[in-house]
Amino acid sequence: MRTRTILLASLMIMMSVTPLVTASFENDTFTDLNSDKAPSELIETSVDIPSKETILEKPFELIKLEENPIRVGSSGTSGRAPCPAIQNDAGTAGDSGNTTGTAKSLGTDPTTSFQGCVDSADSADWYSLQLTQGYNVDVVMTFTATDFDLGIHNGTHWIDRDWATSGTTERVSTAGTIVDAAGGTFYIAVNAYSGDGAYDIETWSNESLNCTDLWGTQNDAGTGGDAPENYTMSPTNMGSNVTSSYSGCADADDMFDVFAFDVPASHVIEVSMTMEDSSNDFDLYLKDSNGNQLDYSWFDNPETVTSYGSAGEGVAGTYYVNITAYAGGGNYTLDVWTNYSIPIANLVVDEINSAATTNPGDAFSVDVIVNNTGRLNVTDSYDIEVYLSTDTIVSDFDHLIGTSSISGTDIGLTKTTSVQTTIPTGIIEGTYRLFAVIDTGEVINESSDDDNEGLRNSEVTIGTVATSCGTQNDAGKSIDAGNTTSTLIDLGQPVDIEERGCLDSNDKHDHFKINVAAGENLNITLVNAPDGDLWGDLVTDTNGSSIDSSFGLGSDDYFTTWDTDFNGTGGSFTLMLNWTDFSPWFAGGAGEYRIIIGEPEVFVPSFNCIGWNDAGVGTDANTDFSDPMDIGSNPLLEGAGCLSGQDTSDA
Repeated sequence: MRTRTILLASLMIMMSVTPLVTASFENDTFTDLNSDKAPSELIETSVDIPSKETILEKPFELIKLEENPIRVGSSGTSGRAPCPAIQNDAGTAGDSGNTTGTAKSLGTDPTTSFQGCVDSADSADWYSLQLTQGYNVDVVMTFTATDFDLGIHNGTHWIDRDWATSGTTERVSTAGTIVDAAGGTFYIAVNAYSGDGAYDIETWSNESLNCTDLWGTQNDAGTGGDAPENYTMSPTNMGSNVTSSYSGCADADDMFDVFAFDVPASHVIEVSMTMEDSSNDFDLYLKDSNGNQLDYSWFDNPETVTSYGSAGEGVAGTYYVNITAYAGGGNYTLDVWTNYSIPIANLVVDEINSAATTNPGDAFSVDVIVNNTGRLNVTDSYDIEVYLSTDTIVSDFDHLIGTSSISGTDIGLTKTTSVQTTIPTGIIEGTYRLFAVIDTGEVINESSDDDNEGLRNSEVTIGTVATSCGTQNDAGKSIDAGNTTSTLIDLGQPVDIEERGCLDSNDKHDHFKINVAAGENLNITLVNAPDGDLWGDLVTDTNGSSIDSSFGLGSDDYFTTWDTDFNGTGGSFTLMLNWTDFSPWFAGGAGEYRIIIGEPEVFVPSFNCIGWNDAGVGTDANTDFSDPMDIGSNPLLEGAGCLSGQDTSDA
């Protein structure tokens, strides 16, 4: 079974950063049905839905990505009269409730019209109805001088919602949704987003158009009947080396059509499926002879799949094309091409092996195993690079610790190369991901470059993992960067430079002032501590407004004045860094982070006198004549001293 991941916009997170004093969430009274409104920055939903066959390609109860977002509004009213004390929703005495258990029933397959009322004290009305399988319901609501919202719910998820911000008419329907013609119990929900007063509802229940209506007796792809719904059910073989067009039909009762095609060696199959009714949502899948999925297409019309670039490229065998009616029903056109595929190589990083622990400055050996999964021997040499990263993405400012080259790789064979590296002496100690990247110079023509990067299956610990910041030395200033204008650290007008700082649970904020010359832009990369996480905001010192913010949980953050109102203006800015805190679920750890301004070639620590041995006496000399360091009577000594911004005099 396939599952879909839904990434919801981080509305709730933004509100926690900048609270809206008068804001309230719409539908907050529907506490029993709002599980899909969890206040979380990232929601990953994996829903197991029973299928009529084990080949179900995706769950039918999962809300699609285009679903309306949560709206935030005021709690004010329109000034109209509220609802009467004794209501008459849907023409029967009493108020229709706002839950599935208290909703008034409209009966089975209703085609009707009625009135209802909502106000600030009764902000939601729900109505239940039964739909016979093969039927859909259309709902229209009209109102005046208010902003009411309309939705259809199935008791678990929203099916369709109309939350228009203007106008006095809202429309929803089960047609063309994931429950098209499915039948069952549904709920019409009316919500007073703002204002109060009466509304009018009209419903129409109609039998859904299906393949029997369109065809009588189906004749999918000219096979004389309905195509089988599973590759294990001996679908019709449409021939070998096929280039042709076919037509067919799928609907809620006939959700799957599967066809077989024989593809010769050194060839690929390409398939396009066009929906006659663009309101339908059909999906397309390509599988090999063992039922392994090679490609899929979900969100287009036409949908397209191909064996090119997959494990089936150039491989002779029987391939299965699956049309799935995710929502809606109707005719489709299937276009198939079988083309000669030029043999091509494909290099893959199979495995990375190394020691699990090491220290700054140590020699470090990394074994990289590369496989050629393509159909052509590689005879040329190609490069290999090894990186250390604090996250799971190789980026510009990760540590390149070693390079090597590989001389050719034959089809189906693996080759192990040992890359001899040295851990940088100035690296921040902690836990790192170890990457190997091959053919960075793109010398080899491959079917895919996406698998040229590999990650060691566990992390590498370098030195000591930080649990706190210890002695603070933010930006090499021997102090902690504060979070006020009087305690922040002024970095001046830096160009192509790297600075470092530290945050932990006892020091959750560091602020840095940065000046930019007129005509220039500020570009900052923030690299997390190896065992910590932080986020930030770049603000203008003119009025304190935010210019750019970044919240890359577990990854690098980026800030820029480019493509903002401050593009090329120069000026004074403050970079506000914050320790990530989602207690008790996640906390930002501890350790040194990196602030990279511009594109410095190497990290050059800011000069300071920490730990200096003035004149060879073992410590820093005192600062003035009132308390000079005593170096004895008739001394004979030789040594150097140190002065810096934090140590301005020695006596």
